[in-house]
Amino acid sequence: MTTHEENAEARVRFDPVVPGWMVATVEGVRLASAPVRETEIDLAARELTRILGIALSVDIYDGAGHATRMVVGPPTEQERPGCG
Repeated sequence: MTTHEENAEARVRFDPVVPGWMVATVEGVRLASAPVRETEIDLAARELTRILGIALSVDIYDGAGHATRMVVGPPTEQERPGCG
């Protein structure tokens, strides 16, 4: 893995669609057909890091437009696609 790949980070945004449910937008692609429960955002973000194989910069928006930001670290070697 190159240094660039190790430092790669995808941008993800979660927006509310109905009370209790969020929709992710990953690098500008809205995943409207796969809504996520608000209580499962951490799990969804970890799954996205596993699928993409890189860290995520995550913005979580509430109904008023305020954002909570977090970075989800890159997956461990065992969590990477094609491993295990």
